Amino acid sequence: MTANAEDFDHNAIDIPGVTGPSDPAEYDKWFRAKVQESLDDPRPPIPHAQVMADMDAIIEDAVARRQARTGEAGAASE
Repeated sequence: MTANAEDFDHNAIDIPGVTGPSDPAEYDKWFRAKVQESLDDPRPPIPHAQVMADMDAIIEDAVARRQARTGEAGAASE
């Protein structure tokens, strides 16, 4: 099964900082260009384990800030 922009409800999600055309055909064209841009990026890839470690640190920081703001106690679930 192949996914395409015509089957995707572009209004179903809202990702801050991520924008693209609302027309399905234009969105598909835009999305493919963004993927190609990423594939053509000459920078070395970031290992999956590093990305996950970085995200874990970001999440832990966000949880700690929220707990400090709301006065909640306890650690985030693993």
